[in-house]
Amino acid sequence: MAPEIVVVVLGENDISTTERPNKIAWNIVQLCLTIRDRGMPHVVVVGICRWWQFRDATLDAAQFANMAAYIDKYVAKKFALAYMFHVKEEGHWVGDRVHLSKEGERVFLDTLRSKFLKMFG
Repeated sequence: MAPEIVVVVLGENDISTTERPNKIAWNIVQLCLTIRDRGMPHVVVVGICRWWQFRDATLDAAQFANMAAYIDKYVAKKFALAYMFHVKEEGHWVGDRVHLSKEGERVFLDTLRSKFLKMFG
């Protein structure tokens, strides 16, 4: 049985001062279009995590927020967008500061569940 919903979870590691947000957003939309074209009835994009430590040392929080907002807005024009902005507090990340802890996963899944109920009843 094929899934009814595909969730595309975005990270933040492509956002840097050398990458253009429109290119990143275009790539995300292309991925989602490919998924939809292969017969998936619903594609939901989970917005970029915001934990304010960046791969690119020259990137500051304001630049990151602006780029992430642009990407989110662009993608949201084509696909449902469920933000995971609640997953940012200490304790939601394991030591590598890239992967969610068990508590972070719980918050992430609760956020998704809430968004799905609003989107799909």
